Amino acid sequence: MKNKLTISLLLFFQLTIFSCSAGDKPGISDQVSLHGRDWVLKSLNNEKIFTPEASKDIFIRFDSGQNRFSGFAGCNNIFGTYTLIKDKIKFGPVAGTEMYCESRMETEKNFMKMFEVVSRISVKNNELNFYDGNGNITAVFKALNIKQ
Repeated sequence: MKNKLTISLLLFFQLTIFSCSAGDKPGISDQVSLHGRDWVLKSLNNEKIFTPEASKDIFIRFDSGQNRFSGFAGCNNIFGTYTLIKDKIKFGPVAGTEMYCESRMETEKNFMKMFEVVSRISVKNNELNFYDGNGNITAVFKALNIKQ
């Protein structure tokens, strides 16, 4: 009888510890799926993004280990920090180079403003969506590649 009680208690504690440890890091699966990919911007504020033929795609890349991101905003390279808990995301200050490219500055300006309003993300089928505080999709990205 004493052995059954001991075994039952051990199983209970193992299940409790396992379920608590899985719940302590709810955003990890999101970070893993964000990490190792270049996310190419496909739409911004419900407008499709077209990349001119001689230009680079607008993209973002997450470094989950450092909680940093980098990318290209259309004319300038950008970088900054982020915090991700479950599906909630907050971007720190975004910095970048300061070049001027007349044809893409409006898109870049809107892309940079997006970081201020994004509060939630979702990742599904190689698509990353950014949402504002009202639940509206502000940006849609597609996974360009997966780096090993």
